[in-house]
Amino acid sequence: MAYCRTQCERRQFALQGLIAEGAFSDDCQSVIAYDQDLLRLTSEKLVQRAGYPARTLHTVAVKACPLTNVFAEAFKDRQFGAEVASLGELHQALRAGSEPMTIVFDPPSLFSYKSCPSTTSLSAPPRLLL
Repeated sequence: MAYCRTQCERRQFALQGLIAEGAFSDDCQSVIAYDQDLLRLTSEKLVQRAGYPARTLHTVAVKACPLTNVFAEAFKDRQFGAEVASLGELHQALRAGSEPMTIVFDPPSLFSYKSCPSTTSLSAPPRLLL
């Protein structure tokens, strides 16, 4: 419960700061805000204490973090790769500094299962590592 209260307080403080800075106006009624400290803490916890084998490649969906500079800052110098589902997301991951060998290209559909007889037994699309 204390963790939730701390998160709620952090969100409230951040929102008050955005309002005080004038982030909202008639022309701009929404903003995207990320808690960099919470992202860092969560990623470190996942990599160091979650019990995954050391060689595990953890990835972050680029669509979950559409701001390139936030993506780059939040995950630089960490053991994270990027999961991309389109060429646009692939380019964004590369611009953010993701190493090509840590990018997983996982589009919604690589091909139509019905039009490709050799894949009719697959239950999920194949995953390609770039």
